[in-house]
Amino acid sequence: MRADGPITPGKPRLIGIDAGRAIAALGTVWIHAVRSDALQPTMELGRFAVPFFNVIAALLLVRHLRERREQSVLPYAGQRFMRLYPPFLAWTVIYILANDAKRLVLTGRPPLELTSGFLLDSALQGPEYQLWFLPFLLICTLVGLAVGRPVIGNRRAEIGVGILAAAGGLAIALTPRPEALQHLQHAEYLMERSWLRVPSFLWGYALGLFLGSRPLFKPVPLVVAVAAPILAAGCIVVATLGWCVSLLQNLSGLGLVLFAFGPWRNGAVGAVSKLGQYSFGIYLAHVLFVEGTHSVGTRLNFEPSWWLDLVAWVVALVGSVVLTRGLRLWRGTRWLAPP
Repeated sequence: MRADGPITPGKPRLIGIDAGRAIAALGTVWIHAVRSDALQPTMELGRFAVPFFNVIAALLLVRHLRERREQSVLPYAGQRFMRLYPPFLAWTVIYILANDAKRLVLTGRPPLELTSGFLLDSALQGPEYQLWFLPFLLICTLVGLAVGRPVIGNRRAEIGVGILAAAGGLAIALTPRPEALQHLQHAEYLMERSWLRVPSFLWGYALGLFLGSRPLFKPVPLVVAVAAPILAAGCIVVATLGWCVSLLQNLSGLGLVLFAFGPWRNGAVGAVSKLGQYSFGIYLAHVLFVEGTHSVGTRLNFEPSWWLDLVAWVVALVGSVVLTRGLRLWRGTRWLAPP
């Protein structure tokens, strides 16, 4: 998902970043496609995705602040708002309508009751389980702009804020979700997911500050780019055992980021990177196809099974890419799945 925004023309670019986005999109779809007992243990293997998106978004946010120190942050804040919140609201409406259609056609149940509480929750966190990330990222971006503007350019302040961000992320990752967040009247899911995933954004923000004026897109050594995803996979596997889940899942995102910054030159990584341009659209749209496939399976009296999970995963990926390409053909719909 390129929720962090496009890389401006003329800037150096690593194909590994788009490859990382593609891999993260594949992992996100897998999380939501798995319903069978046979594949249930593998569902958690995709939990590196949002941490990866967070670290990339935070790094690019700090780079923007560093390169435009003399400019007001308001235009960029407005740009981020328009990139994230209008699509979020539009997809919220799309999913409400899709859920009503599924209830009427496939289950025979009445449409959703549009109570004030449901509408408020939908406006804050969305009606489907992946949409929470857009308002979360918008809030992180706005806070990151406000904190970073006064410190960028002052090296001591940058290091100090970076240490605080890194330490804060570690503390949150090691601390169970506060009891108060478990009994909110509204946006409980948004707050739950935010507590679990904000550490990776803080670590990406800290890393951006620690890097200073060093080039962001300078490739890391090949041995680091190869070893990092292996360590990330190890983190995810250990997290499935219930040990330091938040810490290890957020660290796995950092591992994929190091892979993304590897010295890749097309080949297999280049091929995978081509899917990265659709990552935002895949993230937003895939649940339509996942839920649709499983609902059809239920209507046909199929029991949850590994093969149905795989079918849902493939249908969601292909359907999301086709839908994204279609939306980008017209100016009036391109904003729903921007590149």
